[in-house]
Amino acid sequence: MTPFGLFDTFFFLLAKTWFIWAPFTLFFAALESWLSYVQTRYKKAIEWTLLEIKIPREVRRSPRAMEQFFASIYALRNEPGPGFPTTLKEKYLDGEVTLWFSLEMASFGGEIHFYLRTPAKHKNVIEANLYAQYPDIEIIEADDYISRMPVQVPELYQSGFDLAGGEFKTGKPDPYPIATYLKFETAQEEYQLDPISALMEIFGKLRPEEDGWLQILIRPADPNPKTSHWKKQVAETIEELRKKGAKEVSVGDEGQTMTYTPLKTPGETAVIKAIEESVLKSGFEDVIRWLYFAPQSIFNKDVVQRGIAGALNQYASGGLNFFVPSLASKTAMEWHNFPYVFPKYRTAVRKKELLKKYQERSLPEETILAQWSAANFWRSRSVFVLNTEELATIYHLPSHLVLTAPFVRRVEAKRAGPPAGLPLFEE
Repeated sequence: MTPFGLFDTFFFLLAKTWFIWAPFTLFFAALESWLSYVQTRYKKAIEWTLLEIKIPREVRRSPRAMEQFFASIYALRNEPGPGFPTTLKEKYLDGEVTLWFSLEMASFGGEIHFYLRTPAKHKNVIEANLYAQYPDIEIIEADDYISRMPVQVPELYQSGFDLAGGEFKTGKPDPYPIATYLKFETAQEEYQLDPISALMEIFGKLRPEEDGWLQILIRPADPNPKTSHWKKQVAETIEELRKKGAKEVSVGDEGQTMTYTPLKTPGETAVIKAIEESVLKSGFEDVIRWLYFAPQSIFNKDVVQRGIAGALNQYASGGLNFFVPSLASKTAMEWHNFPYVFPKYRTAVRKKELLKKYQERSLPEETILAQWSAANFWRSRSVFVLNTEELATIYHLPSHLVLTAPFVRRVEAKRAGPPAGLPLFEE
């Protein structure tokens, strides 16, 4: 049968069986449309607070303190409740989705600021957990620094500026962990390193007219082994690695066989152990996004793009995971990039999309319909999972090991509460 005959047969069967597949298709489309609508409504109703974290002159805390902070806020995870009546109301009527947070670092002409964006209802819990780990910091509500730049790309061009940006993703599947801060710790202080120092150096070297922004969106991952895609993937990966090289061999004269599994090398054993240990800690779904702004006369995106890539490259480890730029989100399109036409137009569209995503701190949409409407259904999504230890490695407050004096405005006075018994109100 020719290809045209196959197509004719296929469409003939579709036409004759429409009463079977059409109702299911329409029901699925209607359900997706409704779910997309109520989830969008739920997200728009969220009230947000942007907190700026001002660090003291010396921070005697390792990234382990930030790991404890992430472990604490994981408990804030929400999701539609189990059971038919609850799920119907919270998921399909209220449109509830798991809330997320944004960890941010911004350089304004070389002056570095640390921010954390949180749902307003969690503000007090976030502050309490940060103070518990970093007693000497100062936390203030800040105006959104997004307003430093025009909100539309054409307005940005008119002001004489240009932008570049992109996202990073992991080069291997989620079960493979990255190298963490434990790799940088030693017993001798003179040999200790703070992994955030490379990023601080890059952001601190920007010229007065340049801005560099980094955004790490985090959303607590599903902890249920039965429904969590991450935990299922971990179990499958471990099983696959353990059976690697296994083969059936003949035993005896009666055609009996047995499975022979060769001994693992030290490297293979270390990979399996690292994956098993990684899944024991709470996980967060993450997106790493960056933007660079500068006057067109001095515009040089490689300063930030290659700088961030180099800073993230230190977390690569043999046989484990690593970070790579997401080609689906880069803002520089060339004629040799798929689909090979209109590179200037596609570059302008990419810049508009990325600027909007950064401004809204948006994660990829959950429903298929919303992904189509966002024009990113066919693109690879830059979402990956890191546990609390990995997340604290790439984002934490710089310790005393980092020379930050030229880059960060410090808190000169230590925070302290009032003494016990102090009368707060006069009679």
